[in-house]
Amino acid sequence: LHEEPNIARRSFAIAQDDISALDIGTGSGIIPIALAKILPECKITAIDINKEIIDLAKKNTIKKNVCEKINFKICDVFSKCFEGLINANKFDLIISNPPYVKDENLKSLSPEVQHEPKEALVGSKDNKSGLIYYERILEVVFANCHSRLDRESRNEPQALDSHPYFYGDNLSWNDKLLAFEIDPSLVKDLKSLMDNYKIEKYEIVKDYSKLDRFLFINF
Repeated sequence: LHEEPNIARRSFAIAQDDISALDIGTGSGIIPIALAKILPECKITAIDINKEIIDLAKKNTIKKNVCEKINFKICDVFSKCFEGLINANKFDLIISNPPYVKDENLKSLSPEVQHEPKEALVGSKDNKSGLIYYERILEVVFANCHSRLDRESRNEPQALDSHPYFYGDNLSWNDKLLAFEIDPSLVKDLKSLMDNYKIEKYEIVKDYSKLDRFLFINF
């Protein structure tokens, strides 16, 4: 739950300066702040579920002199707002450190972690599996990719092996990246989830403690 700078740095390694990026569940704003500092031409949108959180993130961006570079929105991933945001934008990079603590594991967390807001740990909905935010984000992002492929293929046919949204052995990903922080205990379930969406182009990366901590997916 404290790996935000790490996931941001790993994403920067393959990102270009003039991309469009979305941070889901921005919290204190540390990820978009880092993006704005390292990729000054990056077009950044950052979302979270209420005004209190967004106001905190904005204050932090003012302190770091990057406020004008980030577009903040109040938006819940389970809302129509989120679906509309994904449908209306062609984000090159989507980053999220979502709530992934299972409800039953909340009391077993270390004292310092338990001091964090409950919404940051388990989320605003029942999260018995720890997967509900990953499921929702994948559902919307990949549904949008398939929908866009269908629309564009009708308007302007292209060869499948060069189309940025084609899924298959010869697909072209066009350098688009979905980056998650994950709980190592969820790896098996996350792999099953990706199998359900027929996602083949992904990588699970370990943190400094040699634990599976990051999931990167091309879309």
